[in-house]
Amino acid sequence: MELFGVVVGVITVVLGWLQWRWPRPVGRRRPGRPGRPRGLGGHRRPLLPAAQAVVHDELPAVLVSKRVGSFVGRDPERSTLKKEWDTVTRGGSSVVLVSGVAGIGKSELMIEFALSVRPALVIASRASLSGTRGHALVTDLVRQLVAVGDREVMLEGVDDLGLGVLSRLVPDLFGREEGTPEQSVNPAGELTALHEAIGALLRVASSQEPIVVIVEDLQAATADSLTVVTALVEQRVPRVLFVLTSRVDEAGNDPLEDLADLARSTGSLRYLRLRELSESDLVQLTESLAVSGDSAEIGRALHRRTGGHPLFATSLLRSTNREEDDLAERLGRAHIPEDVATHIACRLKRLPPEVQEVLGAGAVIGDEFELDLLANVLGEDLDGDLVHVVTEAERSGLVVARQPQRPGTMRFSHQLVHDAIYLRMTVVERSQLHRAVADVLQDVYAPELVAAYAHHCHEAAETFAQMRPRSVEASIAAARDSVARLIRNASSSRSSLM
Repeated sequence: MELFGVVVGVITVVLGWLQWRWPRPVGRRRPGRPGRPRGLGGHRRPLLPAAQAVVHDELPAVLVSKRVGSFVGRDPERSTLKKEWDTVTRGGSSVVLVSGVAGIGKSELMIEFALSVRPALVIASRASLSGTRGHALVTDLVRQLVAVGDREVMLEGVDDLGLGVLSRLVPDLFGREEGTPEQSVNPAGELTALHEAIGALLRVASSQEPIVVIVEDLQAATADSLTVVTALVEQRVPRVLFVLTSRVDEAGNDPLEDLADLARSTGSLRYLRLRELSESDLVQLTESLAVSGDSAEIGRALHRRTGGHPLFATSLLRSTNREEDDLAERLGRAHIPEDVATHIACRLKRLPPEVQEVLGAGAVIGDEFELDLLANVLGEDLDGDLVHVVTEAERSGLVVARQPQRPGTMRFSHQLVHDAIYLRMTVVERSQLHRAVADVLQDVYAPELVAAYAHHCHEAAETFAQMRPRSVEASIAAARDSVARLIRNASSSRSSLM
């Protein structure tokens, strides 16, 4: 019996040594764990050993694809992101929500922030409704998280139900045949398992180093993907900073507002609404592009034309010859860049027809338009539905109220918006509206409206022959009024010198 005990002891030691020296082959399943896919379980290796340390030198592809050029301004927003990142590096968790209209610079801010935290781990994905892959956003996050370290170790904390969901959502990560189609998740019972599985992946990854998770364009996320993202935010995984971006639509709605309410209850949260760049920011932009001429003057001209919209300012500057003199003057009359015109046209198409009609009439009146004049031109009652339509136009961000400087007056957010809306109409449509404006101005004649009346008569006469006599008369009257004002100003100046 004594010899038998010694033999058993020796065999036990040898088997233990063999198990340590040669771990379980990949693909063999652990008994009693039928739900665990191939390659999981067995010998537990150190988490992310030094030989496999990940160096994060490159930005995620989803961010690189959106980079367009020089980055200026956004100092308060960058400061907020830096502060939240410091919180995360000290072991906390945080959420930053970033919203704004299309082209305002959300992606550029994300790229700049990702560059500022390198070589820290940055995971990024973008929501999309294209195609049939409703879980494209979640799938992308899973792939990047699993790739952080050894696959077996990364998935070790995921339970069997979560592994089953992940194996159907991302089949190639689990040794299934190449080309196996990705399957959707059953929202009835598996969404919880899905976000808990991703949360487990985050906890494993963040135990090694702080992580930034960037999810862009949440306005395009499917309901299931948004549910998963919200649940991940609520988990408050230590050493993870979520930065979520969303586009404010033409009605002024922001999908992140609902998410903000949920995130506030979980702890740290910052909500950033990006606005247009300042004049000084555009001066800095012109300096970064090494333009010829006075940067301050060019920046002011750029701001007058674009209102500080980053996409429009950059496109306009690049579409204009920057090496010639008088750049500031040429920016004021330069043609609208094609990408800007397309961008504004897409925004207009998403608005109701009655809002498009109001914006078109306003563009014909001018850069600014009084609501009383607009109502008369359209033949609408200002106390009726027109007020609601104008309100919708204002929510779109394409026009703003001139309060308190000029109550009852609207202006286009910037000159490029006005020009794009005006040129989008046909010549006949514009001429008809110019004629309607001229008729109204003739009925409410005032000396200060002589030049405006002449302008609208001239534009209408380009299409309607019967407007030409009126155009000639109006032009003569406007010329006489201009000469009279010049004489009055000269007499006033002479009197002041005596």
